[in-house]
Amino acid sequence: MQAPGDPAFGHHAPDPSRVVTLHEDHMDKTRPDRRDAAPALGLGAVPKRTGQELTRRASLLGALGATLVALSGCGVGDEWFGEVKPPLRGKREATTTVRHGMSVDEGGDRRVTLPAPVRNAAWPQTGGNPAHLMGHLAASERLARSWSSGIGTGGGYRRKILAQPVVADGLVYTMDSDAVVTAFDVTSGSRAWRVDTKNEDADSTNIGGGMAIAEGVLYAVNGLAELVALDAKTGQQRYRKSFSVPARSAPTVVDGRLFFTTIDDRLLAMATADGRRLWSYQGRASQIALLGQAAPAYADGIVIAGFGSGNLVALRAESGRIAWSDGIGATRAATSVADLSAIHALPVIHNNRVFVVSVGGLTVAFDLRSGRRLWEREFGGSETPWLAGDWMFVVSAEQQLAAINATDGRIAWVTVLPRWENEEKSKDPIQWVGPILAGDRLIVACSRGGREALAVSPYSGKILGRQSLPGTASLAPIVASGTVFQITDDASLLALR
Repeated sequence: MQAPGDPAFGHHAPDPSRVVTLHEDHMDKTRPDRRDAAPALGLGAVPKRTGQELTRRASLLGALGATLVALSGCGVGDEWFGEVKPPLRGKREATTTVRHGMSVDEGGDRRVTLPAPVRNAAWPQTGGNPAHLMGHLAASERLARSWSSGIGTGGGYRRKILAQPVVADGLVYTMDSDAVVTAFDVTSGSRAWRVDTKNEDADSTNIGGGMAIAEGVLYAVNGLAELVALDAKTGQQRYRKSFSVPARSAPTVVDGRLFFTTIDDRLLAMATADGRRLWSYQGRASQIALLGQAAPAYADGIVIAGFGSGNLVALRAESGRIAWSDGIGATRAATSVADLSAIHALPVIHNNRVFVVSVGGLTVAFDLRSGRRLWEREFGGSETPWLAGDWMFVVSAEQQLAAINATDGRIAWVTVLPRWENEEKSKDPIQWVGPILAGDRLIVACSRGGREALAVSPYSGKILGRQSLPGTASLAPIVASGTVFQITDDASLLALR
Protein backbone atom coordinates (compact mmCIF):
# COMPACT_ATOMS: atom_id res chain seq x y z
CA MET A 1 0.00 0.00 0.00
CA GLN A 2 1.29 3.44 -0.80
CA ALA A 3 2.70 5.35 2.15
CA PRO A 4 1.78 9.01 2.62
CA GLY A 5 4.08 11.28 0.68
CA ASP A 6 5.53 8.57 -1.53
CA PRO A 7 5.78 9.46 -5.20
CA ALA A 8 3.17 7.68 -7.27
CA PHE A 9 2.43 7.41 -10.95
CA GLY A 10 -0.26 9.94 -10.33
CA HIS A 11 0.41 11.97 -7.20
CA HIS A 12 4.00 13.09 -7.75
CA ALA A 13 5.85 16.24 -6.85
CA PRO A 14 7.47 18.36 -9.56
CA ASP A 15 11.22 18.88 -9.60
CA PRO A 16 12.29 22.28 -8.24
CA SER A 17 14.45 22.90 -11.27
CA ARG A 18 11.61 22.48 -13.72
CA VAL A 19 10.25 25.40 -15.70
CA VAL A 20 6.66 24.95 -16.82
CA THR A 21 4.65 27.26 -19.04
CA LEU A 22 1.38 27.26 -17.11
CA HIS A 23 -1.25 29.71 -15.97
CA GLU A 24 -0.11 31.85 -13.05
CA ASP A 25 -2.65 30.40 -10.65
CA HIS A 26 -1.29 26.94 -11.38
CA MET A 27 2.29 28.04 -10.95
CA ASP A 28 1.51 29.03 -7.35
CA LYS A 29 0.69 25.41 -6.53
CA THR A 30 4.15 24.05 -7.37
CA ARG A 31 5.44 21.87 -4.53
CA PRO A 32 9.08 21.30 -3.52
CA ASP A 33 10.72 18.13 -4.77
CA ARG A 34 10.97 15.14 -2.40
CA ARG A 35 14.37 13.96 -3.52
CA ASP A 36 14.67 11.25 -0.87
CA ALA A 37 11.46 9.52 -1.94
CA ALA A 38 12.76 7.77 -5.05
CA PRO A 39 16.13 6.55 -6.33
CA ALA A 40 17.63 8.51 -9.18
CA LEU A 41 18.57 6.21 -12.04
CA GLY A 42 20.95 7.87 -14.45
CA LEU A 43 19.54 11.37 -14.02
CA GLY A 44 21.28 14.23 -15.77
CA ALA A 45 24.58 12.89 -17.05
CA VAL A 46 24.74 9.21 -17.91
CA PRO A 47 26.53 7.27 -15.11
CA LYS A 48 29.89 5.69 -15.77
CA ARG A 49 29.41 2.38 -17.55
CA THR A 50 31.54 -0.63 -16.76
CA GLY A 51 31.25 -4.37 -17.25
CA GLN A 52 30.23 -6.39 -20.24
CA GLU A 53 30.30 -4.55 -23.58
CA LEU A 54 27.47 -4.93 -26.04
CA THR A 55 28.08 -4.64 -29.74
CA ARG A 56 25.67 -2.90 -32.06
CA ARG A 57 24.38 -6.33 -33.06
CA ALA A 58 23.45 -7.18 -29.48
CA SER A 59 21.81 -3.81 -28.93
CA LEU A 60 19.67 -4.21 -32.03
CA LEU A 61 18.73 -7.78 -31.12
CA GLY A 62 17.58 -6.52 -27.74
CA ALA A 63 15.66 -3.58 -29.11
CA LEU A 64 13.94 -5.64 -31.78
CA GLY A 65 13.06 -8.38 -29.33
CA ALA A 66 10.10 -6.29 -28.27
CA THR A 67 8.88 -6.43 -31.84
CA LEU A 68 9.16 -10.19 -32.04
CA VAL A 69 8.31 -11.61 -28.62
CA ALA A 70 5.06 -11.56 -26.64
CA LEU A 71 4.82 -12.58 -22.98
CA SER A 72 2.17 -12.57 -20.28
CA GLY A 73 2.33 -12.23 -16.53
CA CYS A 74 0.71 -11.60 -13.20
CA GLY A 75 -2.21 -9.46 -12.09
CA VAL A 76 -2.32 -5.69 -11.84
CA GLY A 77 -2.97 -3.64 -8.73
CA ASP A 78 -5.92 -1.31 -8.32
CA GLU A 79 -3.85 1.87 -8.22
CA TRP A 80 -1.12 2.83 -10.64
CA PHE A 81 2.38 3.73 -9.62
CA GLY A 82 2.73 3.22 -5.94
CA GLU A 83 5.92 3.26 -3.94
CA VAL A 84 9.20 3.01 -5.83
CA LYS A 85 11.01 -0.11 -4.66
CA PRO A 86 14.32 0.58 -2.87
CA PRO A 87 17.45 -0.40 -4.81
CA LEU A 88 19.40 -3.54 -4.01
CA ARG A 89 22.40 -3.13 -1.72
CA GLY A 90 25.76 -2.35 -3.22
CA LYS A 91 27.09 0.06 -5.79
CA ARG A 92 24.91 0.41 -8.89
CA GLU A 93 26.55 0.81 -12.26
CA ALA A 94 25.20 0.45 -15.77
CA THR A 95 26.09 -2.97 -17.13
CA THR A 96 26.50 -2.07 -20.78
CA THR A 97 28.87 -0.08 -22.87
CA VAL A 98 26.86 1.42 -25.69
CA ARG A 99 28.33 2.14 -29.06
CA HIS A 100 25.65 4.62 -30.10
CA GLY A 101 24.45 5.69 -26.65
CA MET A 102 23.34 9.16 -25.61
CA SER A 103 25.02 11.57 -23.22
CA VAL A 104 24.13 15.02 -21.93
CA ASP A 105 25.42 18.02 -23.87
CA GLU A 106 27.22 20.28 -21.43
CA GLY A 107 26.83 24.05 -21.54
CA GLY A 108 23.89 26.16 -22.56
CA ASP A 109 20.45 26.28 -21.02
CA ARG A 110 19.23 22.73 -20.44
CA ARG A 111 16.02 23.64 -18.61
CA VAL A 112 13.08 21.71 -20.04
CA THR A 113 10.00 23.89 -20.54
CA LEU A 114 6.62 22.52 -21.54
CA PRO A 115 3.25 23.98 -22.51
CA ALA A 116 0.33 23.48 -20.16
CA PRO A 117 -1.44 20.11 -20.45
CA VAL A 118 -4.37 20.05 -22.88
CA ARG A 119 -7.34 17.70 -22.61
CA ASN A 120 -7.93 15.75 -25.83
CA ALA A 121 -11.34 14.19 -26.40
CA ALA A 122 -10.20 11.64 -28.98
CA TRP A 123 -7.29 9.59 -30.31
CA PRO A 124 -8.71 8.72 -33.74
CA GLN A 125 -5.65 7.14 -35.37
CA THR A 126 -2.22 5.73 -34.67
CA GLY A 127 -0.05 8.51 -33.29
CA GLY A 128 -3.14 10.49 -32.28
CA ASN A 129 -3.41 12.62 -35.43
CA PRO A 130 -1.94 12.62 -38.97
CA ALA A 131 1.22 14.46 -37.87
CA HIS A 132 1.70 12.09 -34.88
CA LEU A 133 2.00 15.20 -32.72
CA MET A 134 -0.09 15.28 -29.53
CA GLY A 135 1.92 17.62 -27.28
CA HIS A 136 1.37 17.73 -23.52
CA LEU A 137 -1.87 15.89 -22.75
CA ALA A 138 -3.97 16.24 -19.62
CA ALA A 139 -4.41 13.37 -17.18
CA SER A 140 -5.32 13.15 -13.51
CA GLU A 141 -2.62 13.51 -10.88
CA ARG A 142 -3.57 10.12 -9.50
CA LEU A 143 -4.39 7.39 -11.99
CA ALA A 144 -6.20 4.27 -10.81
CA ARG A 145 -7.57 1.38 -12.80
CA SER A 146 -11.14 2.18 -13.78
CA TRP A 147 -11.82 -1.01 -15.73
CA SER A 148 -10.19 -3.74 -17.80
CA SER A 149 -11.57 -5.88 -20.63
CA GLY A 150 -10.34 -8.67 -22.84
CA ILE A 151 -9.96 -7.69 -26.48
CA GLY A 152 -9.74 -11.20 -27.97
CA THR A 153 -6.68 -13.20 -28.98
CA GLY A 154 -3.33 -12.19 -27.53
CA GLY A 155 0.23 -12.71 -28.66
CA GLY A 156 1.79 -16.11 -29.18
CA TYR A 157 3.47 -18.23 -31.82
CA ARG A 158 3.21 -16.32 -35.11
CA ARG A 159 0.79 -13.92 -33.46
CA LYS A 160 1.26 -10.42 -32.09
CA ILE A 161 -0.98 -7.48 -31.23
CA LEU A 162 0.37 -4.62 -33.33
CA ALA A 163 -2.60 -2.25 -33.69
CA GLN A 164 -2.70 0.77 -31.39
CA PRO A 165 -6.18 1.41 -29.95
CA VAL A 166 -8.14 4.41 -31.20
CA VAL A 167 -10.76 6.53 -29.42
CA ALA A 168 -13.64 8.64 -30.74
CA ASP A 169 -17.15 9.66 -29.65
CA GLY A 170 -17.14 7.78 -26.36
CA LEU A 171 -15.82 4.46 -27.70
CA VAL A 172 -12.36 2.90 -27.64
CA TYR A 173 -11.55 0.42 -30.42
CA THR A 174 -9.03 -2.43 -30.42
CA MET A 175 -7.77 -4.96 -32.95
CA ASP A 176 -6.44 -8.25 -31.59
CA SER A 177 -3.79 -10.50 -33.11
CA ASP A 178 -6.46 -12.29 -35.17
CA ALA A 179 -7.76 -9.07 -36.84
CA VAL A 180 -10.92 -8.94 -34.71
CA VAL A 181 -12.06 -5.37 -33.97
CA THR A 182 -13.93 -4.61 -30.74
CA ALA A 183 -15.56 -1.38 -29.54
CA PHE A 184 -15.81 -0.65 -25.80
CA ASP A 185 -17.58 2.10 -23.92
CA VAL A 186 -14.91 4.52 -22.65
CA THR A 187 -16.64 5.06 -19.30
CA SER A 188 -17.65 1.53 -18.29
CA GLY A 189 -15.58 -0.79 -20.48
CA SER A 190 -18.71 -2.62 -21.63
CA ARG A 191 -18.53 -4.07 -25.13
CA ALA A 192 -20.53 -2.20 -27.78
CA TRP A 193 -19.80 -4.52 -30.71
CA ARG A 194 -17.24 -6.96 -32.13
CA VAL A 195 -16.43 -7.69 -35.80
CA ASP A 196 -14.01 -10.16 -37.37
CA THR A 197 -12.41 -8.27 -40.28
CA LYS A 198 -11.04 -11.43 -41.92
CA ASN A 199 -12.75 -13.01 -44.90
CA GLU A 200 -14.54 -16.27 -44.14
CA ASP A 201 -12.07 -18.24 -46.25
CA ALA A 202 -8.95 -16.53 -44.83
CA ASP A 203 -6.37 -19.04 -43.60
CA SER A 204 -3.29 -16.81 -43.22
CA THR A 205 -1.94 -15.30 -40.03
CA ASN A 206 -2.76 -11.65 -39.38
CA ILE A 207 0.45 -9.69 -38.75
CA GLY A 208 0.31 -5.93 -39.15
CA GLY A 209 -2.25 -3.29 -39.97
CA GLY A 210 -4.28 -1.06 -37.70
CA MET A 211 -7.24 1.32 -37.48
CA ALA A 212 -8.27 4.93 -38.01
CA ILE A 213 -11.56 6.80 -37.58
CA ALA A 214 -12.93 9.71 -39.59
CA GLU A 215 -16.47 11.10 -39.86
CA GLY A 216 -18.12 8.20 -38.09
CA VAL A 217 -16.38 5.45 -40.07
CA LEU A 218 -13.72 3.10 -38.70
CA TYR A 219 -11.18 1.96 -41.29
CA ALA A 220 -9.46 -1.31 -40.41
CA VAL A 221 -6.47 -2.43 -42.45
CA ASN A 222 -5.44 -5.99 -41.62
CA GLY A 223 -2.43 -8.16 -42.36
CA LEU A 224 -4.51 -10.21 -44.80
CA ALA A 225 -4.48 -7.63 -47.60
CA GLU A 226 -7.87 -6.11 -46.86
CA LEU A 227 -9.34 -2.73 -46.04
CA VAL A 228 -12.66 -2.92 -44.18
CA ALA A 229 -14.80 0.17 -43.52
CA LEU A 230 -17.20 -0.16 -40.57
CA ASP A 231 -19.82 2.09 -39.04
CA ALA A 232 -18.05 3.32 -35.90
CA LYS A 233 -21.20 3.18 -33.75
CA THR A 234 -22.64 -0.17 -34.82
CA GLY A 235 -19.81 -2.11 -36.48
CA GLN A 236 -21.91 -2.61 -39.62
CA GLN A 237 -19.75 -3.06 -42.72
CA ARG A 238 -19.76 -0.20 -45.23
CA TYR A 239 -17.42 -1.81 -47.76
CA ARG A 240 -14.49 -4.21 -48.09
CA LYS A 241 -11.57 -3.86 -50.49
CA SER A 242 -8.72 -6.26 -51.19
CA PHE A 243 -5.23 -5.38 -52.34
CA SER A 244 -2.40 -7.54 -53.59
CA VAL A 245 -0.16 -7.94 -50.51
CA PRO A 246 -0.68 -7.72 -46.73
CA ALA A 247 -0.61 -4.37 -44.97
CA ARG A 248 2.08 -3.80 -42.37
CA SER A 249 1.31 -0.30 -41.09
CA ALA A 250 -1.79 1.25 -39.62
CA PRO A 251 -3.61 3.69 -41.91
CA THR A 252 -3.27 7.46 -41.67
CA VAL A 253 -6.53 9.17 -42.63
CA VAL A 254 -6.82 12.80 -43.73
CA ASP A 255 -8.83 14.80 -46.27
CA GLY A 256 -10.72 11.80 -47.67
CA ARG A 257 -7.60 9.66 -48.15
CA LEU A 258 -6.04 6.68 -46.42
CA PHE A 259 -2.27 6.12 -46.50
CA PHE A 260 -0.57 2.90 -45.37
CA THR A 261 2.37 0.67 -46.26
CA THR A 262 2.45 -2.99 -47.26
CA ILE A 263 4.85 -5.85 -46.67
CA ASP A 264 6.60 -5.26 -50.01
CA ASP A 265 7.53 -1.66 -49.04
CA ARG A 266 4.77 -0.06 -51.08
CA LEU A 267 2.84 3.02 -49.94
CA LEU A 268 -0.83 2.99 -50.95
CA ALA A 269 -3.21 5.95 -51.11
CA MET A 270 -6.90 5.00 -51.14
CA ALA A 271 -10.15 6.96 -51.11
CA THR A 272 -12.07 6.76 -47.85
CA ALA A 273 -15.41 7.01 -49.68
CA ASP A 274 -15.17 3.69 -51.52
CA GLY A 275 -11.69 2.22 -50.98
CA ARG A 276 -10.50 2.75 -54.55
CA ARG A 277 -6.79 3.12 -55.10
CA LEU A 278 -5.67 6.68 -55.87
CA TRP A 279 -1.94 6.12 -56.31
CA SER A 280 0.93 4.03 -55.01
CA TYR A 281 4.65 4.44 -54.44
CA GLN A 282 7.12 1.56 -54.50
CA GLY A 283 9.91 1.97 -51.96
CA ARG A 284 13.25 0.25 -52.13
CA ALA A 285 12.78 -3.36 -51.05
CA SER A 286 14.46 -4.65 -47.90
CA GLN A 287 15.48 -8.26 -47.38
CA ILE A 288 14.52 -8.34 -43.70
CA ALA A 289 11.12 -7.13 -42.51
CA LEU A 290 10.05 -6.19 -39.00
CA LEU A 291 6.67 -7.05 -37.54
CA GLY A 292 4.68 -3.93 -38.23
CA GLN A 293 5.78 -0.73 -39.91
CA ALA A 294 5.42 2.96 -39.21
CA ALA A 295 2.16 4.61 -40.22
CA PRO A 296 2.87 7.53 -42.58
CA ALA A 297 2.77 11.08 -41.21
CA TYR A 298 0.98 13.96 -42.93
CA ALA A 299 1.05 17.76 -42.82
CA ASP A 300 0.40 20.58 -45.31
CA GLY A 301 -0.25 18.30 -48.27
CA ILE A 302 2.88 16.17 -47.76
CA VAL A 303 2.96 12.49 -46.76
CA ILE A 304 6.09 11.26 -44.95
CA ALA A 305 6.70 7.50 -45.18
CA GLY A 306 9.53 5.40 -43.75
CA PHE A 307 10.48 2.00 -45.13
CA GLY A 308 12.32 -1.14 -44.10
CA SER A 309 15.34 -0.10 -46.15
CA GLY A 310 15.85 3.00 -44.00
CA ASN A 311 14.62 5.28 -46.79
CA LEU A 312 12.44 8.23 -45.86
CA VAL A 313 10.25 9.66 -48.62
CA ALA A 314 8.13 12.82 -48.78
CA LEU A 315 5.33 12.68 -51.36
CA ARG A 316 2.59 15.02 -52.51
CA ALA A 317 -0.65 13.70 -51.03
CA GLU A 318 -2.64 14.75 -54.08
CA SER A 319 -0.57 12.93 -56.70
CA GLY A 320 2.04 10.71 -55.05
CA ARG A 321 4.81 12.73 -56.69
CA ILE A 322 8.10 12.71 -54.76
CA ALA A 323 8.98 15.97 -53.01
CA TRP A 324 12.24 14.68 -51.53
CA SER A 325 13.82 11.54 -50.09
CA ASP A 326 16.70 10.58 -47.81
CA GLY A 327 18.29 7.46 -46.40
CA ILE A 328 18.96 7.35 -42.67
CA GLY A 329 19.99 3.73 -42.26
CA ALA A 330 22.89 1.52 -43.19
CA THR A 331 24.14 2.05 -46.73
CA ARG A 332 24.72 -1.65 -47.40
CA ALA A 333 21.93 -4.14 -47.99
CA ALA A 334 20.47 -5.62 -44.82
CA THR A 335 21.31 -9.32 -44.61
CA SER A 336 21.20 -9.76 -40.83
CA VAL A 337 19.65 -8.15 -37.79
CA ALA A 338 22.86 -6.21 -37.18
CA ASP A 339 22.49 -4.50 -40.57
CA LEU A 340 18.88 -3.45 -40.10
CA SER A 341 18.23 0.17 -40.99
CA ALA A 342 14.43 0.14 -40.95
CA ILE A 343 12.25 3.03 -39.85
CA HIS A 344 9.93 1.40 -37.33
CA ALA A 345 9.08 4.47 -35.22
CA LEU A 346 6.39 6.83 -36.48
CA PRO A 347 7.73 9.98 -38.17
CA VAL A 348 6.58 13.08 -36.28
CA ILE A 349 5.91 16.48 -37.90
CA HIS A 350 6.19 19.62 -35.76
CA ASN A 351 6.76 23.26 -36.74
CA ASN A 352 7.52 22.36 -40.38
CA ARG A 353 10.11 19.83 -39.26
CA VAL A 354 10.12 16.04 -39.57
CA PHE A 355 11.64 13.99 -36.75
CA VAL A 356 12.65 10.42 -37.56
CA VAL A 357 14.31 7.66 -35.51
CA SER A 358 15.78 4.70 -37.39
CA VAL A 359 16.64 1.24 -36.14
CA GLY A 360 20.02 1.63 -37.85
CA GLY A 361 21.35 4.07 -35.27
CA LEU A 362 20.49 7.56 -36.49
CA THR A 363 17.96 10.19 -35.42
CA VAL A 364 17.43 13.14 -37.77
CA ALA A 365 15.38 16.34 -37.95
CA PHE A 366 14.47 17.41 -41.51
CA ASP A 367 12.93 20.50 -43.01
CA LEU A 368 9.45 19.43 -44.13
CA ARG A 369 9.49 21.31 -47.44
CA SER A 370 13.05 20.83 -48.67
CA GLY A 371 14.22 17.67 -46.89
CA ARG A 372 17.33 19.49 -45.66
CA ARG A 373 18.86 17.92 -42.57
CA LEU A 374 18.64 20.36 -39.67
CA TRP A 375 20.45 18.19 -37.13
CA GLU A 376 21.25 14.53 -36.52
CA ARG A 377 22.40 12.38 -33.60
CA GLU A 378 24.02 8.95 -33.62
CA PHE A 379 21.48 6.94 -31.71
CA GLY A 380 18.54 4.94 -32.97
CA GLY A 381 15.63 2.84 -31.87
CA SER A 382 12.23 1.48 -32.76
CA GLU A 383 10.07 3.67 -30.49
CA THR A 384 8.24 6.79 -31.64
CA PRO A 385 9.58 10.06 -30.20
CA TRP A 386 7.15 12.29 -28.33
CA LEU A 387 7.26 16.03 -29.01
CA ALA A 388 5.81 18.85 -26.91
CA GLY A 389 6.81 22.48 -27.21
CA ASP A 390 10.52 22.70 -27.96
CA TRP A 391 11.32 19.24 -26.58
CA MET A 392 11.47 15.70 -27.86
CA PHE A 393 11.47 12.65 -25.58
CA VAL A 394 12.70 9.33 -26.92
CA VAL A 395 13.67 5.81 -25.83
CA SER A 396 16.77 4.56 -27.66
CA ALA A 397 17.73 1.03 -28.67
CA GLU A 398 20.00 1.00 -25.62
CA GLN A 399 17.00 1.64 -23.33
CA GLN A 400 17.98 5.21 -22.54
CA LEU A 401 15.20 7.76 -22.10
CA ALA A 402 16.27 11.29 -23.02
CA ALA A 403 15.01 14.85 -23.37
CA ILE A 404 16.30 16.44 -26.58
CA ASN A 405 15.91 20.04 -27.73
CA ALA A 406 13.89 19.82 -30.94
CA THR A 407 15.51 22.94 -32.36
CA ASP A 408 19.18 21.96 -32.22
CA GLY A 409 19.27 18.32 -31.06
CA ARG A 410 21.07 19.07 -27.78
CA ILE A 411 20.40 16.57 -24.99
CA ALA A 412 19.25 17.97 -21.63
CA TRP A 413 19.09 14.75 -19.61
CA VAL A 414 19.43 11.00 -20.05
CA THR A 415 18.00 8.29 -17.81
CA VAL A 416 19.18 4.70 -18.14
CA LEU A 417 16.03 2.62 -17.77
CA PRO A 418 16.21 -0.76 -16.01
CA ARG A 419 17.90 -3.05 -18.54
CA TRP A 420 18.01 -6.52 -17.02
CA GLU A 421 15.80 -8.59 -14.76
CA ASN A 422 19.01 -10.16 -13.45
CA GLU A 423 21.36 -7.19 -13.28
CA GLU A 424 24.27 -9.08 -11.71
CA LYS A 425 24.53 -11.50 -14.63
CA SER A 426 23.14 -9.19 -17.32
CA LYS A 427 20.45 -11.76 -18.10
CA ASP A 428 16.82 -11.50 -19.15
CA PRO A 429 16.78 -8.15 -20.98
CA ILE A 430 14.04 -5.60 -20.38
CA GLN A 431 12.76 -3.47 -23.26
CA TRP A 432 10.60 -0.35 -23.01
CA VAL A 433 7.89 1.18 -25.22
CA GLY A 434 6.84 4.81 -25.31
CA PRO A 435 7.08 7.41 -24.03
CA ILE A 436 3.87 9.38 -23.87
CA LEU A 437 3.54 12.70 -22.02
CA ALA A 438 0.42 13.12 -19.88
CA GLY A 439 -0.19 15.20 -16.78
CA ASP A 440 3.41 16.34 -16.24
CA ARG A 441 4.87 12.85 -16.45
CA LEU A 442 6.34 10.59 -19.11
CA ILE A 443 5.02 7.03 -19.19
CA VAL A 444 6.96 4.03 -20.52
CA ALA A 445 5.94 0.37 -20.33
CA CYS A 446 7.78 -2.95 -20.54
CA SER A 447 7.52 -4.75 -23.86
CA ARG A 448 9.86 -7.57 -22.94
CA GLY A 449 11.24 -9.06 -19.75
CA GLY A 450 9.45 -7.00 -17.11
CA ARG A 451 5.76 -6.48 -16.47
CA GLU A 452 5.49 -2.92 -15.30
CA ALA A 453 5.22 0.70 -16.35
CA LEU A 454 7.24 3.67 -15.12
CA ALA A 455 6.39 7.33 -14.59
CA VAL A 456 9.33 9.66 -15.26
CA SER A 457 9.71 13.41 -14.76
CA PRO A 458 9.99 15.17 -18.15
CA TYR A 459 11.99 17.93 -16.47
CA SER A 460 14.80 15.91 -14.89
CA GLY A 461 14.42 12.28 -15.95
CA LYS A 462 13.76 11.25 -12.36
CA ILE A 463 11.74 8.04 -11.96
CA LEU A 464 8.60 9.03 -10.06
CA GLY A 465 6.79 5.72 -9.67
CA ARG A 466 6.07 2.30 -11.10
CA GLN A 467 3.22 -0.17 -11.34
CA SER A 468 2.76 -3.83 -12.22
CA LEU A 469 1.00 -4.80 -15.45
CA PRO A 470 -0.90 -8.04 -16.13
CA GLY A 471 1.50 -8.76 -18.99
CA THR A 472 4.14 -7.22 -21.17
CA ALA A 473 3.10 -4.34 -23.42
CA SER A 474 4.40 -4.13 -26.98
CA LEU A 475 2.37 -0.97 -27.62
CA ALA A 476 2.82 2.38 -25.92
CA PRO A 477 -0.24 3.62 -24.01
CA ILE A 478 -2.54 6.29 -25.44
CA VAL A 479 -4.51 9.10 -23.79
CA ALA A 480 -8.02 10.44 -24.45
CA SER A 481 -10.46 12.37 -22.25
CA GLY A 482 -8.02 12.25 -19.35
CA THR A 483 -7.91 8.44 -19.47
CA VAL A 484 -4.80 6.38 -20.16
CA PHE A 485 -5.47 3.22 -22.19
CA GLN A 486 -2.92 0.40 -22.22
CA ILE A 487 -3.08 -2.85 -24.20
CA THR A 488 -0.99 -5.76 -22.95
CA ASP A 489 0.26 -8.70 -24.98
CA ASP A 490 -2.15 -11.06 -23.22
CA ALA A 491 -5.03 -9.13 -24.86
CA SER A 492 -6.10 -6.99 -21.91
CA LEU A 493 -7.23 -3.38 -22.33
CA LEU A 494 -6.75 -1.30 -19.19
CA ALA A 495 -8.41 2.09 -18.61
CA LEU A 496 -6.84 4.33 -15.96
CA ARG A 497 -8.21 7.63 -14.78
